[in-house]
Amino acid sequence: MAIDRRGMLMATGAAAALGTAPLARAAQGQAQQSEGAIAVRLLERYHPGLLRYQSVRDWQQRASGFAASFDRETRPAARFVKLARLLGAIRCSHTHINPFNQSDEMVARHYATGSRLLPFDFEWRGGRMFVTGDPHGVGLEGGREVSTVDGGGVLAIQAAMLPMTRADGGLDNKRRALLSVGKARRFETFDWLAAPLMNVRETVVLGLGRRGQRQELRRVPTITLAGRRAVAPPPLPRDADMPWWTMETRGDIAVLTMPSWAVFNTRWDWKGWLDTAMDGIARDGTRALVIDLRGNEGGYFDCGRALLERLAAAPVPLPAEQRLSRLGTVAEEDRPYLTTWDDSLYTIGAAFRAAGNGFREVPREGDRTIRPRGQRFAGPVAVLVGADNSSATGIFAEIVKAHRLGLLVGQETGRNRRGGNGDAFFFARLPRADLGFDIPLVASHRRGFHADRGTLPDVPVPLAATLRTDGVDVTLEAALRSLGARG
Repeated sequence: MAIDRRGMLMATGAAAALGTAPLARAAQGQAQQSEGAIAVRLLERYHPGLLRYQSVRDWQQRASGFAASFDRETRPAARFVKLARLLGAIRCSHTHINPFNQSDEMVARHYATGSRLLPFDFEWRGGRMFVTGDPHGVGLEGGREVSTVDGGGVLAIQAAMLPMTRADGGLDNKRRALLSVGKARRFETFDWLAAPLMNVRETVVLGLGRRGQRQELRRVPTITLAGRRAVAPPPLPRDADMPWWTMETRGDIAVLTMPSWAVFNTRWDWKGWLDTAMDGIARDGTRALVIDLRGNEGGYFDCGRALLERLAAAPVPLPAEQRLSRLGTVAEEDRPYLTTWDDSLYTIGAAFRAAGNGFREVPREGDRTIRPRGQRFAGPVAVLVGADNSSATGIFAEIVKAHRLGLLVGQETGRNRRGGNGDAFFFARLPRADLGFDIPLVASHRRGFHADRGTLPDVPVPLAATLRTDGVDVTLEAALRSLGARG
């Protein structure tokens, strides 16, 4: 957490207070074995950011109510909502009921009670919903505003989902971006949360037009999860011959489009491709460069490092931060409920240096300085950013702005300036409820004071301005103008 020393003392004091809270003490008897109490125990023992955005008292009240009611609830959808709200209150971008870490039976059951989904792509502009695509051919024009669904206001739908949507701190712009539909390949966050909240039937009546004004009511057929997936964008290729990124030219300006940095399991030589592309524009007279990171949550930060190495004229330090964890040796009573990809995480924390109040300092790995490499591209640079940039790409945007390596164009990023939680994970599972949730294990606390917000663009492009139906890419055009594009 990037706060001053006084703030750090307040935060660690809160952690110490939690250590004496009734819910954190090992109670005796059968009640402690309730799955609600187990979920609370796991979060208290292992989540390093539990109290970053909530007080001890607030957490105790939430946790006590959750533990008392979760096991009494017999409806799976209601249990899902209770757990999602508890996790959402932590306000961590990596703490949620991850759809990719559930059993097939749970996913099938989850969608069985709310299997009909809204049949159009949309984005949120604040509390307003706008159609961005009609992949199922139900007759909705791009740019139309949807203000009601079966008579209920869309703002109320968003208000019910925001507290259950993952993002760090107060970054509701990131939560709204996740609640838009049309970008995901397998699961849409909106669908995942709508299944237990909305009773969508075979058809739905949409109120088109701004609320409070004359509306057109239109009944449209809904779709199934299979229908959603049938029109989803294809997955990025994993073979060695298919690059994920493109480098194109607009006059004397190059445009590098990078939809993802999640290159962990691809056989593609992404670094070789990037070096070749950067060598090309450095020697062929390209005057300026646009780096398009829109829609790219992150992945492998080495992608950003390799790019910064070709833009920087001098060494660039990574943001100053302290890495803290609650890991020590995992209690035997917790082991049945936790899995991870690396068994050393169950014991590795015992070797970390104690940092006080239940935290341990995680050793740093790798070089904390980015050093110039190869032929530098010395022309002006613009980076297209927005709320989707919440992990590695959010850090990249912060570095670009802090060291004046380029202009940020677009909207506030979804990476909180105070840092975040991640790096390593436990995957917790409540077997009787058949629900799993992710627990990040390392908190990156930024040094110094930082506001609870993302990195702001140098050239703001309001979201409302990007909603065009004539094919004009407003954000890209703003970047080209900022770089002095020549006809």
